[in-house]
Amino acid sequence: MKKFIFLSILSVLLVLFSCKSNVVETQVHVWGVCDLSKSKIDSAAKLEGVVKADWDKETRLLTLEFDSTKVSLDNILKNVAMAGFDNERYFADDYAYEQLPDECKYERREE
Repeated sequence: MKKFIFLSILSVLLVLFSCKSNVVETQVHVWGVCDLSKSKIDSAAKLEGVVKADWDKETRLLTLEFDSTKVSLDNILKNVAMAGFDNERYFADDYAYEQLPDECKYERREE
């Protein structure tokens, strides 16, 4: 009986550990300069499938964890750009950038 229980537990553990995780962890540069930028960037990045979105004002890095079967990095970064924030893949629309409070306007990089 003990052997059966042990083998059952071992089988369950093997199945759990053999499943591939679809969660991707990455960091991307997102431009911003104020505390309000943090809340706007984090909020814009939290699409369905995003487990974690945390922007750091000092490093300008957005740390992401997301389910790659539900959302892509491109979609996340497009949404961040639509909120007014340039990032390493997309430029924010000029109108969206101009809607940011003056204290949150960062020096934009060349296109």
